[in-house]
Amino acid sequence: MKNKIRELIKKKKGIRLELGGGNNPQKGFINMDMRKLPTVDIVHNIEDSRGFPIPTNTVTQLLASHLLEHICPKNLMFVMSEIHRVCKHEAQVIISVPYAGSHGSFMDPTHCNFFTESTFQYFDDAYPLWTIYKPPIFKIQMSDFTINGNLEVILSVHKTLTKKTSAKNTPSKKTSEVKNDKK
Repeated sequence: MKNKIRELIKKKKGIRLELGGGNNPQKGFINMDMRKLPTVDIVHNIEDSRGFPIPTNTVTQLLASHLLEHICPKNLMFVMSEIHRVCKHEAQVIISVPYAGSHGSFMDPTHCNFFTESTFQYFDDAYPLWTIYKPPIFKIQMSDFTINGNLEVILSVHKTLTKKTSAKNTPSKKTSEVKNDKK
């Protein structure tokens, strides 16, 4: 499987990554789960402070279905930062979690994190809540929920694209003088 991932990355096609797919991985996705199961491609605990064993900017689509509610609240910002790191600019992140207060959110004794329609506004700089922590930026593309059911969110990864500074794109003194003359 590692060779398959390397080949996809080498071809610059990127990978589709599912976090916590367990015994039910989605077709076409690389399955990363903390449990060593026959269906798991990468065994890894996403709360591990060493980060995901995935290269930066390689994921084009990420799926986390009924996983984030199991993440310790103090680790959620780290996990979202790692999702942001491994995803390419404008990658699609699909998340499904039980809606806070629903039967499903309290049913499983391992659920320790709760989500409402406002939760993901902390990750989108178009919302005032983002200014509290200023984490890496995602854009909310879709958010749908039922109070007695699930919250489903589609995010896109937003990365600031900057050119690497080099002699070729560093303004010359003459260019700088022209810019100053226009002030």
